[in-house]
Amino acid sequence: MSSGAFVGDDGSLPQQRITRAERNGNQSFADVLAEAVSSRHVTLDRLSQELKAAGTPVSIATLSYWQTGRSIPTRVGSLKALAVLEQLLRLPAGHLAAALGQLHGDDRMARLLAELDFPPQQDFTTQTVHHRTHFSLQQHEQRETVIQLIQADEDQLRRIPLVRQADEDQAPPEMTDPVGCRIGEQVSSVDLGLTLIELELEQPLQLGEMAMLEHTTTWPVAETQVHTFAHAMLRPVSFLVLELLFADTLPRHADYLRYQLGALDPDLDRAPGQPMEGTDFFQLALANAAAGTHHLRWEMP
Repeated sequence: MSSGAFVGDDGSLPQQRITRAERNGNQSFADVLAEAVSSRHVTLDRLSQELKAAGTPVSIATLSYWQTGRSIPTRVGSLKALAVLEQLLRLPAGHLAAALGQLHGDDRMARLLAELDFPPQQDFTTQTVHHRTHFSLQQHEQRETVIQLIQADEDQLRRIPLVRQADEDQAPPEMTDPVGCRIGEQVSSVDLGLTLIELELEQPLQLGEMAMLEHTTTWPVAETQVHTFAHAMLRPVSFLVLELLFADTLPRHADYLRYQLGALDPDLDRAPGQPMEGTDFFQLALANAAAGTHHLRWEMP
């Protein structure tokens, strides 16, 4: 990464611009970022190049979405990139993150559920979740298969909500190969960075009855060194298993962390990085796994 930061051609001091931004408490993240970029007289292409050189790549399209308010940074890598952006744009540490504001995840999630006519309180319990990811760097493919065991908490359970981490560049790929369910409607929340999907059960469940559901999603793999996958949960589960299987190129290490749904800062649930040289398999098993977004992050050589 090149040293220093972008300095405006007009010679204005960063603090002068920041003070103007801070006086307007109603400024959105998009407004704050757009003003900072404009004040520094720098292109999004240049910013994207610098972010990639710093090891926190963000595409030009994503930067444009952030600047226009079409999306906001929600992923682990994107939030790390904000710190680099602050350095490049001569902003105080945490300035862009603060502009995102405090996300009231519970209220916004309730509204998101209501859009698909789901109640705020779920009428089923997820007993176990097994999330297995097959990763191939050579085939540029990341295939994720989720198997979950659910139990009805009331009679005539016909549908359940599934929450997924939303991509900041584009809509997530379609889920395929559903077992025990059909894929219904879906709705996304930009500020939460989540997509809610309706799963219609093949047969209604009565109180106490259980069913095993399965579905697969295949993502394209970007040409970056660091990769992640996320599993989002509205409620705790008794057992959560996260697995990574590498088809060809082996990673250097992997680590785990958990976020609250819609939060900007990680919870305390953070496992130390696990060295992975010479192994093609990583597994993390959690008992009484908390609600939130569970991330696995791995670094390729």
